[in-house]
Amino acid sequence: MRQHTTEIHNFAQQQGEAASDPNYRPQLTPQQELAFIKGTAPGWWQNWLKSLRESITSILILSACLAWAIYRQRTGRLLAGSVSRSVKPQGRETTLAIWETLGGLPILCIPIKSNSYPAVFSRDGRLVAFVDSDELQLWDLATRREVWRKSDPLRAVASLAFAPDGRTLAVGYNDTTILIWNLPQPEKQTSISESERDSVWADLASPDPTKGHAAMWRLIDDPKTAIPLVRERLLPAPAAAEAVRMLVKDLGHADFKEREAAAKRLREMGRAAQPELRAALKAESRPEAKRRLESMAAVYESDEERRRVSRAVAALERIGTADARRVLERVNGP
Repeated sequence: MRQHTTEIHNFAQQQGEAASDPNYRPQLTPQQELAFIKGTAPGWWQNWLKSLRESITSILILSACLAWAIYRQRTGRLLAGSVSRSVKPQGRETTLAIWETLGGLPILCIPIKSNSYPAVFSRDGRLVAFVDSDELQLWDLATRREVWRKSDPLRAVASLAFAPDGRTLAVGYNDTTILIWNLPQPEKQTSISESERDSVWADLASPDPTKGHAAMWRLIDDPKTAIPLVRERLLPAPAAAEAVRMLVKDLGHADFKEREAAAKRLREMGRAAQPELRAALKAESRPEAKRRLESMAAVYESDEERRRVSRAVAALERIGTADARRVLERVNGP
């Protein structure tokens, strides 16, 4: 990682003039590991994160002469990076920001004293460990809280690595020492009550990454509720074909109230009606009925639904039981 970081800075020096060009656009190196981005508007982060490929392991961003080293979780779902910006009247403010690769604002910003190097995620993405000056810190991303800190003013940390189970952390120091630290394990959150099921499912689709990420971890910490909930919401039993066809027929009824009632009933059927609705859309020739069918189909192709499905799938992956894998196989399809 240290060698790779040196390569990043060398590459930055070589490309400095290009990065200052106001017409410069994001570009990847041939290895698809580094990129330059010019611009400070909040919107460009969301657009850029949407375009990230899972092969990217590090990104260099130049903005107002600042370089940020970014680290990616093994599964490609999380990014961590040191972000420094001007704040009046204090001067500069530096944070370690954690993003979902779904895009949007950070799920967590941790104040730090200087640019953080290195930073690593546990395999399940629950923990992030990083170095801030002479302090090694561990944070629980599910609860957004610090859970452990270790100071060592005599030597610098050169590398970090979690054990696969996340229970220990190997720390390599610049004096050639490697220490293995036992880590405190985060407490699981409370079980999801019957009255919370709908709200947790709604939060999975939230554009607020803090809310969406928290809902995902509520599912992970409660597999007994999560697996049947995801199965029920993403894999409902198909609605009776004849009933759906009759409602589709009524979308072209002469009476507006009848058309509205049919559309409402089809929306209430949700995913259970989707196979028949997709087939009906292909054959539909009535303009208003086709418009209504397209509107119903668009719900399951929206950014909102993409966020919900992505976080639900991530929860099943991290639960990792045989039941969770069976649901995953069905959600992902053949």
